[in-house]
Amino acid sequence: MTVWRTRSVAEVPAVLLVNWAIFRINNGELHFVGVRPDKGTGRVSSAIAQLDVVQRIGVTRSGRVYALEGRPGLEVDARYVWDTWCRLNGVTVTTDVTRELLHSAGSHSER
Repeated sequence: MTVWRTRSVAEVPAVLLVNWAIFRINNGELHFVGVRPDKGTGRVSSAIAQLDVVQRIGVTRSGRVYALEGRPGLEVDARYVWDTWCRLNGVTVTTDVTRELLHSAGSHSER
């Protein structure tokens, strides 16, 4: 599989992800990881700047808007891109925080 740079935010201002997860890396940043259904390819976002877990939408540091559709859970392509991205960026510690964030959002929405 090949991994390539993403197009600019001006060209692609919004991305829909399926089979997704949210990961925290060793410096505390959160990143979306998933599959773009329109391309059938894995995708890793830049660091998340704003996140609405209830609405399943977020804005990254680059300004791109990500919408998360369906149930969380990574498939092979997304996992490969995530592992490659981590290796290329020197990320050695990652934590899947998807369930934690969803649970926290569920607790807050019940209040």
